Amino acid sequence: MAKKEEVVVQEILNRLIDGTKDGSVIWQKTNSTLNTDKLHNYYTKTEDGKTKFTFEIILDDKLVPNKNFRYVYIHNSNLNEGIKQINDSFKGLDVLQNLIYNKWIKPNLPVKNESEVIINILNSIGDKQSRRNIALEEILDNSKKKSIWNILKKK
Repeated sequence: MAKKEEVVVQEILNRLIDGTKDGSVIWQKTNSTLNTDKLHNYYTKTEDGKTKFTFEIILDDKLVPNKNFRYVYIHNSNLNEGIKQINDSFKGLDVLQNLIYNKWIKPNLPVKNESEVIINILNSIGDKQSRRNIALEEILDNSKKKSIWNILKKK
């Protein structure tokens, strides 16, 4: 790869990272039979829809990203063979992998750690304060609905 092309590919990767961080780039899980608990295929497209980026994230036995297998593929009909691979020779591929993992994969993984399950159970039990807050919110919602209904009735 020519030096100028490497610089542009690095800038593409940097923009994917920045966009993923700020929410302007949204990655979606592909509809694929290849997706499993340990294999997650994600994609995003450019604003004009002409270029698609795919990232296959493989999880190890601890359900964290495998550091030995990282590639982003650029799909564009004007590229040689319609595809280009970005590998670990470019800086930041690990950052992008972790962003996608933390934003879209990890929240949907089954909890395997029993202590996390116990903490989730604890957090799901309401205390006196939270029950009071819920009751107050219900009262306020009902009174808002009643006052809106009264206003509408008067018209």
